[in-house]
Amino acid sequence: MKPIRSVAWMLLATAVAGVLIAGCGRKAGHGTHFGEPFTSAPVVTIAQLLETPEAFQRKPVRVQGTIERQCPMAGCWFFIHDGQGRSIKVELGDYLPKLPQNIGNIAEAEGELIKKGAAYEFIGTRVTFTKKDAP
Repeated sequence: MKPIRSVAWMLLATAVAGVLIAGCGRKAGHGTHFGEPFTSAPVVTIAQLLETPEAFQRKPVRVQGTIERQCPMAGCWFFIHDGQGRSIKVELGDYLPKLPQNIGNIAEAEGELIKKGAAYEFIGTRVTFTKKDAP
């Protein structure tokens, strides 16, 4: 009886682990999503965030851009640009400590703009990566 019970527990543990791992990086449309699903937070441009940061401070928003740099160790932060010379840093380390490298791809991140000293930083809580050449 013990070997059958052990096999059953191993199968159950494997199934649970598979579900947990699959939930970390879900396919969202044609991209790969990390974190909780996006909320109904408004989508804003990088230009809007940079031109009037006080209007978005500590309010949930979503922003999109092309990843130009990313943390080489864990992928937990990256800079996205809008193609018009503007870029912002997206920090995800507190919520998503390990992410795959996606330099050159599109990122859509949801989070809040936080003031740190005289500068602002975008703290992301969820993100979708989409291949640059995806439809």
